[in-house]
Amino acid sequence: MRKVRILVVDDDKRNVVLLTSKLQADGYETDTAYDGLEAIKKAESFNPDLMLLDVMMPKIDGHEVCR
Repeated sequence: MRKVRILVVDDDKRNVVLLTSKLQADGYETDTAYDGLEAIKKAESFNPDLMLLDVMMPKIDGHEVCR
C-alpha cells in the first residue's frame, strides 16, 4: 500500500524540519517547499494527498497557492 504523501510548506525552516520529522516518524511520505511558487511546482511533481500550508509566505501566500 502507498504511503500518504504530505507536502509541508513554510518559509520558516524550523517549522518545516519539525513537521517533516514528526510526519516521517508517523509513516508519512513528505516533501517540502519554502514559498508559494515552490509549493505549486512541488505539488505538480509530488502529487500530495495533503498540503500543510503557511498562510503568510513570500512570493505567493498560502491562500493563493490553494486557488
